[in-house]
Amino acid sequence: MFASCLSPRRVYNRFTGEYVSASCGRCEYCRKHRRDLWARRIQIHSQHSAYVLFFTLSYDNSHLPLIHYDNEGFATAFEHTTERLVFNRHTKEYKSKVERLVEPLDGTLNVFQLDPTPHFDDHGDYIEQYITPPHYVRQRINKNSFIYDESNSFAICYSKDIQDFFKRCRSRLGYHYRDCSFDPSFTYFAVSEYGGQTYRPHFHGLLFFRSFPPNVSTLLSLLSSCWKKSPSTKVGKQFEPVRDKTKSAKYVSKYVCKDVTLPGILTTPEFCTKSFKSVSIPLGSESFDIKDIPAIFSEGTLLYESEYYDKVERSWFPCKLSHPECSWRRVFPKLVGQRLLSTLDLRRIFCRIFEYKRNPGSLPNYIKEFPLKYPVSYLSETIDDESVDRYIDEYHLGCPHYPVVDSFGVVSRRLLYGNNDSSVLHYDLTTFSTFIPCLIRDDLDFYLFGIPQNRAFCRKILRCANEYDFLSDPLDYLSYFKWYHALNLSDSIRFQHESFDELQTPEHFASIYPDFYDDLPYSMFVASSDELSRIELILSSFGLCLDDFYDTRCNKIHFDFSLPRFLFASEILTSEKGHKAVTIYNEQYYGDS
Repeated sequence: MFASCLSPRRVYNRFTGEYVSASCGRCEYCRKHRRDLWARRIQIHSQHSAYVLFFTLSYDNSHLPLIHYDNEGFATAFEHTTERLVFNRHTKEYKSKVERLVEPLDGTLNVFQLDPTPHFDDHGDYIEQYITPPHYVRQRINKNSFIYDESNSFAICYSKDIQDFFKRCRSRLGYHYRDCSFDPSFTYFAVSEYGGQTYRPHFHGLLFFRSFPPNVSTLLSLLSSCWKKSPSTKVGKQFEPVRDKTKSAKYVSKYVCKDVTLPGILTTPEFCTKSFKSVSIPLGSESFDIKDIPAIFSEGTLLYESEYYDKVERSWFPCKLSHPECSWRRVFPKLVGQRLLSTLDLRRIFCRIFEYKRNPGSLPNYIKEFPLKYPVSYLSETIDDESVDRYIDEYHLGCPHYPVVDSFGVVSRRLLYGNNDSSVLHYDLTTFSTFIPCLIRDDLDFYLFGIPQNRAFCRKILRCANEYDFLSDPLDYLSYFKWYHALNLSDSIRFQHESFDELQTPEHFASIYPDFYDDLPYSMFVASSDELSRIELILSSFGLCLDDFYDTRCNKIHFDFSLPRFLFASEILTSEKGHKAVTIYNEQYYGDS
């Protein structure tokens, strides 16, 4: 049975200026949640792929990436192999040549790790002992007997090798199948790993193809030739077709957070195991067809029916799961500072984007101009008041503030105090809540087309608007956009309500979800019937109704909050199955870690 994080952290939200609780990501339950999350995404992606290959790529001794260190433990050099093309002027042909490169390191990284086990000398005094990195295996004599290398070096997983492998596969498959009906494009998921006994670095992963290859043996041989670090004559030793997609998903995903006892140096950020996945088509992003969104929304929830296998009772139980968040991001992406946007702001944004519906290629690009107009750096204390006034007048900010966003996302605001004769310069520290509304009000184009994330938002909106009829109008798109966030919040409240029974009064609800309360229409008469029905859906999930927030004249009630306004982090989802409660994790509230 799953549970919540064992040691949650308090994190400062730089966008809202509030502290929220977040999972640690390191405890047993966080790691298990991450494994299950990736297993589900891989399983969904496998079911929508025509052909799936499982691979294991390892290094031989001549291609091992090695870190060399001196007698004091400081890393001095990095040695690895590389391949380059050499032109033979006699045969007029190019031939690949593999050579080893030694790159010097700055010598600041110490690979010796302090032994956490206390050690004492003969007199009972504490002495420090260090753990040296593991030596790699040069030769295997039998199952339990090895000959180790004795030099000051250890082997690591080199991320560039697996990345070059995927690039080589795309190039070679694209050239070989250029005149064939077979689609050689693929998506992938791979993880690096160290062996349990020898700590030899290797990679596990899956390749997902959209169509079935005409000749499997030819495809396997082409893929095998793309891995240059351990030439093997047995193709099946490296690549194997997947028959049971569910088991392979669980097998590969367990390596994401595999609990193995590794030497301390192999757990550091420089040398620890990593995961690699496709970016252009995220795994699990096609869990449902976009055309089915109206039918999904009509059911009043974003969750879908599934089954959960209980290993203790050895039986299947019904449960509800959520589609991966990347599936919804295809249609409803995120804007920078989206929590600060009102319904009127969203309407202006969608209407402005739909002006380019007929010609999406003409979408403006102000990404280079944005940091020039709004400098991404700290304010210099030497700037005089005349420069500030000239800046405000030139860009028509509309307020005596000088917003400058630093690299941490914090806005420094300059306020001018004093009379006409003299002015005193004062610095104040605030959040994006000051800068984003000002930017949207006075410079909407720079907000939409000058921030890379927002410009990607515009491209996705236009692509969906041109492909699907129910999203072809800006007001319809806005309606579905708000409907999605309403259902998302409704599911969250519905399951949190089962865990927090004390949240029953409208005042308490408004204090916990202030954004939802502030976004309520000031009167029922100014809201459409569809909007009121969606609000009613959210409140009914919490055991409340619309009349609890409006008086007899249909005007919104203004509460005087006696409770502190705080936010709950995304909690686990629970559903009842018979006499046993099963906890189900929902990616909607955890994201793609």
